[in-house]
Order: sequence, then structure tokens, then C-alpha cells
Amino acid sequence: MVTVALGLPIFAGNDDDDLERFIELYKGYLDSIGIDLSADGGAPAGWEKARGILRACLTGPAAKWYDSNILGKRIKLRNILVRAVHEIGRASCRE
Repeated sequence: MVTVALGLPIFAGNDDDDLERFIELYKGYLDSIGIDLSADGGAPAGWEKARGILRACLTGPAAKWYDSNILGKRIKLRNILVRAVHEIGRASCRE
């Protein structure tokens, strides 16, 4: 078995940044480090870990937008992250 280290994907939100590619890299990164988005047990839950990693991936305009519109608000991104988990599961079933 070969082990491949994936770096944290970065997204700044500039005109030349590819959001879809970033999302795929982000999902792959979460999968590679073993974060289960549907796991509610433990502290923090999987989706909470994923949210923290998402913020660490953002720089520039994307980070400013996230901080203004998401961070500190009572918005839960769990449904978005759970949807991502199902997409990861479907993709691994096709391989």
C-alpha cells in the first residue's frame, strides 16, 4: 500500500480560483485524514472538525466572507457537510 500525504487545500475566492476543484480537494483531504462527517459522538463531532478545517483552508476574500457571514452566527453547516459525506460514499462505491 502506498501512502500519499495531501496538503491542506487553500481557497482565496479570487476570480481565477476554481471553487469546484477546491471542494473536491477539501472532501478528499477530509477523507484522507479520516474525518467522518456523520459521526456525532465525541467532542468535537466530525462535522465540527470539518468546519474548523474549512476555515483554515480559506484566505483572502473567501476568509473575509466566511468570517462575516458564517463564523459566529448560529448557522449550522451540518446538512451541507452530511451531503458531502454521501457524495464521497457514492464516489467510493463507483471505484
